[in-house]
Amino acid sequence: MKKILVTLFIVLFSSYMNAQWVENGFDTTVADTFFVYPPSHPGLASGSGSLVLSDNTTNPDPYHGVAATKVEWTVHSSESYGGYAQMMHLNSTDTAVYFDWSMANELRLWYYNVVPSTQPGLVHMRFKIHEAGGQADYWNNQNDHEDWYFQVDGFYDAEPGWKMLTIPLVDLGAGSPTSTGFTLTGWSGVQNNGVLDLDKIIGYSLEFTTPGIVNNGTANGVIVWDKLTLWGNKYEPLSTFDNTATGDYFTLDTMSWAGAGAGVETLTDNTVNPFEGTSSLQIDYTVNMSQSWGGYVNLRHNAPSGTNIQDLNARTNLILYVKVVTPASGTADRVTMRMLMYDNSTGQEEEWVHLLNVNLYQTSDWQKVVIPLINLEGTGDDYKLSTTGFRIPGWASFSGDNLFNLDKLVGWKFEFSGTGDFGPIGETSTGQVIIDLCQPAGFRETDATAPEPPAGLLGVAGSFTNLVTWSDVPNESGEKYDVYYSTTPNFDLATAEVVKTGVAENIQLIEHVLRAPGTDQSTTYYYAITCTDKAGNTSLPGYLGSPITNTAKGIVTISLTPPSQTFVADGNLQEWANITPIPMRLSDGSAFLVTNQQISGDDDCSALVYVAVDAENLYVAYDVTDDVVSFNSTLASYYNDAPDLFIGLYDAHGAAHASLQRGAQPDYHLRFAKDRVLIDGANADSIAVPGTNYFWGEKFPSGYTVEAKLPLIDLATKRNPGQTNFDSLFVPILGQRIPFDISLNDADATGTREGIMCYSPFNEDLSYGTVTRWLNTWIGNAWTGVEDESVSPNSYSLSQNYPNPFNPVTTIKYTIKEAGNVSLKVYDILGRVITTLVNQNQNQGSYTVNFDASKLASGMYIYKIEAGSFQAVRKMMLLK
Repeated sequence: MKKILVTLFIVLFSSYMNAQWVENGFDTTVADTFFVYPPSHPGLASGSGSLVLSDNTTNPDPYHGVAATKVEWTVHSSESYGGYAQMMHLNSTDTAVYFDWSMANELRLWYYNVVPSTQPGLVHMRFKIHEAGGQADYWNNQNDHEDWYFQVDGFYDAEPGWKMLTIPLVDLGAGSPTSTGFTLTGWSGVQNNGVLDLDKIIGYSLEFTTPGIVNNGTANGVIVWDKLTLWGNKYEPLSTFDNTATGDYFTLDTMSWAGAGAGVETLTDNTVNPFEGTSSLQIDYTVNMSQSWGGYVNLRHNAPSGTNIQDLNARTNLILYVKVVTPASGTADRVTMRMLMYDNSTGQEEEWVHLLNVNLYQTSDWQKVVIPLINLEGTGDDYKLSTTGFRIPGWASFSGDNLFNLDKLVGWKFEFSGTGDFGPIGETSTGQVIIDLCQPAGFRETDATAPEPPAGLLGVAGSFTNLVTWSDVPNESGEKYDVYYSTTPNFDLATAEVVKTGVAENIQLIEHVLRAPGTDQSTTYYYAITCTDKAGNTSLPGYLGSPITNTAKGIVTISLTPPSQTFVADGNLQEWANITPIPMRLSDGSAFLVTNQQISGDDDCSALVYVAVDAENLYVAYDVTDDVVSFNSTLASYYNDAPDLFIGLYDAHGAAHASLQRGAQPDYHLRFAKDRVLIDGANADSIAVPGTNYFWGEKFPSGYTVEAKLPLIDLATKRNPGQTNFDSLFVPILGQRIPFDISLNDADATGTREGIMCYSPFNEDLSYGTVTRWLNTWIGNAWTGVEDESVSPNSYSLSQNYPNPFNPVTTIKYTIKEAGNVSLKVYDILGRVITTLVNQNQNQGSYTVNFDASKLASGMYIYKIEAGSFQAVRKMMLLK
């Protein structure tokens, strides 16, 4: 019997296996600027790589449609890992519109390799999916997305002729690119949930990449792309509409109770070019708006008595294919097409309605209509129905539990409904549509059960490191582990420090690098681990029963003393004599080489790095030994000799930021190039140029020196010129723990980068994208910083205003130890009183005052508190 059922399933399933949707016909991609691509790959010199795109109509003839996209390509092996060029499409950032490919099994892409690669075997094809499923609102944070890679090695070696490439839409998890599905590599995009969310795609790219060509060489060729299609059904269709016009598949309702005012609908199995299968469903309708509220006709499909249709709880959308053959007649936009679903979770049917995004008044070819399976709160009348989800309509006589129970659906219908408004009573509207293949799509997690706590925790003290191991939680797949530590047993994870988050299954070992401010110091730490399953459910913690006592390696910290009160960036590092430098040498293990990079020794590249901070400025100096100093202003900064500093200007505790953040806890990536200091990467605007505050120069006999004084206010405000969303102004306090990393870009020959040497062993040339790769240091040689906000009312305090810089309102907090008169005034930089915020007797306690500077000009202001014998002054910046 089992064999018969399997055979029957194959026969039934094969009837809808060939569903395909042309996602991109490549007819007008250049004319429409569908793809964005650089005219030359950044960082390339003479003979630079490029992509030249054109809408091609002949030689070769298009495989599909009126044109195809021809690409004349060149790639340059400019990095140790090779080089690449790509053509990218991203959806508009103006509206939240995603591609949904979750219903399909694979992509199929046609190509014609007109001129094969000049470097056989050394240029690979990558298809890259950009998705934002883990970001709650990508459209307000376009930097947060995951990039998933599919790769075919030596792809561009193929001989001319139209061929089809099959791209399986399979999530292979983290790993290197492969041709069997998509992997999350970690070097591109920002990892959020680590899942290939095929219903949240924001764009895709076609890439030409080389792992390396001898002597920094180039490769080129010509290829034509055409007809990118979605193929197959990943999930069982709700309906294929094959041969459903006759029999009892549908029950028709034409408002027969309205007598002469009833509508008309005729169903036909249309076998002419169905979207899939043997036929599509043709619907000829006439809606008679014979009632004051309008009129309708509909067709309903019911599950067999006592049963439900398929469980849709785990799906996010339905996809319906619709073709408008004959537009609706009569008053424009008066008739709409709706889908209704019937939930019987309470013993009585609950009606839910969705407004299909279909214009019945305009002829169309097949269109893919997305129907979100979302419960929209509240009931709706004709005016409140939505294309973004389902709601109970205002005319429904029963509302049940008001929950859209997708596992208790007993039927569904399509309805053509005309409103009584915007036209005369009795007007009729006639039209014809064809529908085909209603298929579930997307993935919604239904598992709400937390996994068991991790067990088998063991800890071993190493050399300035603690090794912690555990057993994978049984009966879980794709789970992740978070590792915490504290100085107390059975600690609260909410206040604990974090070793690492998102550790993949089967790793079961994490190294906790132990660092201490200034000198080697003894540490005693307890550890705990939680397990988060693939559905996002997190376990209770498993604790390591006994602490690990070990020695933390003392490191050089950030000095609270500036190099000089009269500092000038002139390349003379004698003024740094009282500040201990951070060593960066491969020979003594104080620095680490990025994998696949080359630095032959300390004479090739090494450095002493000085970092200091005071209330006004961040001070940085590099004394770099380099056997060949290289600079070419036409190249991207990372192709030249240029050190990088990665620093978070806040007291960091808990999990490290997954990406560089703004606001109250800002992370900065600074590059000290010869001609400027760049902020947050090679293409950002300058934050400093050579002058009294910045120096970059060669030294004798080889190498170079860098000196910089960067105002903290510039760091807070100049990351994105023209914006008013500034970072908080950093106030350095002894003992603050600071996210920190350094890297040295070593360019021994023009146009290449020989090596990247890093302070953090985890950098791997990825610190630019995530703080999880950085280490930590401290402000001064102390363990714990005390923020003003944590001072109790048993003391006097004046906190830094927040936000700062601000526009135009900011908040000032202070605490009073003893009752008495309190004065809080704001001054300009010349010492003139601008306003008095407080001047009255106040009891002991904490207070908050808002300062509205809407009538003031941009600039620095000072606020001062006097309470008894206590006085304190702070600065704030107004930027309009």
